[in-house]
Amino acid sequence: MVIVASLTLSQASAALAAPSCRFERWVTQLDKGANTYVASIGTDSELEAARNFRQQMQLYSRDQLLQQIDAADLGANKAPMLDFISARHHLLTLIQNDWPQMARRYGTDARFIQQSTAMTTFFAHTYCDPLDKDHLNDATQNDTFNGKIAAWVMISALGTILTGLGVWAILRSRKSKRKLENAPLPEFDLDATPEEDSASSAEEAFQ
Repeated sequence: MVIVASLTLSQASAALAAPSCRFERWVTQLDKGANTYVASIGTDSELEAARNFRQQMQLYSRDQLLQQIDAADLGANKAPMLDFISARHHLLTLIQNDWPQMARRYGTDARFIQQSTAMTTFFAHTYCDPLDKDHLNDATQNDTFNGKIAAWVMISALGTILTGLGVWAILRSRKSKRKLENAPLPEFDLDATPEEDSASSAEEAFQ
């Protein structure tokens, strides 16, 4: 598959791609968080794993990530990188919609696992660039954190209302899960051509 061919680089070609070290750490932790969550589904640690994965996924904005990927000059690896992030973003969507069984199916699909393996191989053969332009700066992280704190305070203030709606939400969630129990597994493209122009379509899909 393309993601394996394009992300499993030789030492010679790896020198052409140099993602920032902060971006490499984020992708590595995102991969770890996703895998940890999938493995925890149905266990006592599921909620904590989901929370940790969500925090990692939402650490940076879409624009920041796209700017950082562009700055890394990944070439043919840009589209697979966007596919990798998009797949983890879809996993988060399943979590947020309270569909753990769908999340398990998605996270244990061979293509999802193949992405994880290929990404690990890619970074094992690619040195990060500590001097690369950094769009994932601490100031933005702090703004994001402060925004989350403000949102938490607002949610706490609405606690009484949310509690009153709790039973209705649970019943609706169960009904939705029954409807989606046999839904087809959402696909993400691992067979796209590795040319540069394929990155544009992958970027459009990264919402």
